Amino acid sequence: MRVRPRYLFYAALVAPALLVALEILLRLAVMLPLSSPSFVHDADIGYRMADGVAGTRGGFNTSLTPGEALPSGKRLLFVGDSFTYGTYPAARVFPERVADRLTGSGVPAIALSRGLPAAGPSNYLRVAEFFTEQLDPDVVVVTVYLGNDIEQSHPRQETRLFLGAVATVNQPHRFGLNREDYYVYLAARKARAVLLYRLAEKPAPLSPLVEEQGRTSAPFSPDQLFRAYRREIRNFESPSSRFIQEALGGLVARLIGLRGIVGDRTLLIVLAPSRVQVDAQFREELMRHWNLDPHDYCVTCIGDSVREDLSASDISVLDLTPSFMQVQKEHELYNQMDTHWNLAGNELSANLITDWVRHKLEESK
Repeated sequence: MRVRPRYLFYAALVAPALLVALEILLRLAVMLPLSSPSFVHDADIGYRMADGVAGTRGGFNTSLTPGEALPSGKRLLFVGDSFTYGTYPAARVFPERVADRLTGSGVPAIALSRGLPAAGPSNYLRVAEFFTEQLDPDVVVVTVYLGNDIEQSHPRQETRLFLGAVATVNQPHRFGLNREDYYVYLAARKARAVLLYRLAEKPAPLSPLVEEQGRTSAPFSPDQLFRAYRREIRNFESPSSRFIQEALGGLVARLIGLRGIVGDRTLLIVLAPSRVQVDAQFREELMRHWNLDPHDYCVTCIGDSVREDLSASDISVLDLTPSFMQVQKEHELYNQMDTHWNLAGNELSANLITDWVRHKLEESK
């Protein structure tokens, strides 16, 4: 059956018009945030987790009961993404482990964990501002994940609810020259990922050890894991792309903005490394898989740059990367089926943060 040329001509006219119309509809939709079984719209901070998801209380992974009076002690407000939220019950994630350690050393402390999965630095500002006013913390700890917080900080982008999920998208009134700048592409990529996950061979059930550890998140498939790390390693290209350079400037500007929000309270920025930064053997495997040249990457340069810029603005920075690099040589610090820390990673970060907070509290006496 032959297709008449005029039909091809009509299709060539109609297809772009449909794509433009869909792009406009999606940009309008993002301004009307839709909640889902996992994420709930919040007018003050953008979104929270839905209660009941992996033991969430009041939208966050915390052992404290919402609405009840806080116990006495130093109030530690923890802000961040899924690393702060954790993939285990709250009592085993680093914010509450820090409070436990301080309390055990004679400094009563309460962890106010306000981590949000998929959040980025623009969200951290809103969360820090709202809960600093609401909870009046003594110390504010903001954890920056170097694996994706940089690319989430580009000045023309923001992280928000999008079609019931959370995504980093261009601000609705901004356009660009890259495919990632368009909502149609992002929606298609999300649909493709969901379809491939449903068709792909599912990962093996969690091992008895992992089950005993009480994980609260589902594992990635092997393909998902390698694709997630492929995206993360782009942040460490050397020299950095123009996009990453602009995003790095956006990250530093937002983190400096925290000083005005926190005021006279103690502020600590924690730089949390990606596994591709600290696990040399895994990094080599990943580069072979994607046919990447190791000479095109510097896994410490970005962290060094952020630390130097913030220190110049008199903001305290704790870069976990060197310690994680050293310990990773002997002990696994990351989950094998997603990109987050395992229990050992949470314990190491808790030890390092506790030492810093204890020192600052002693200085302020």
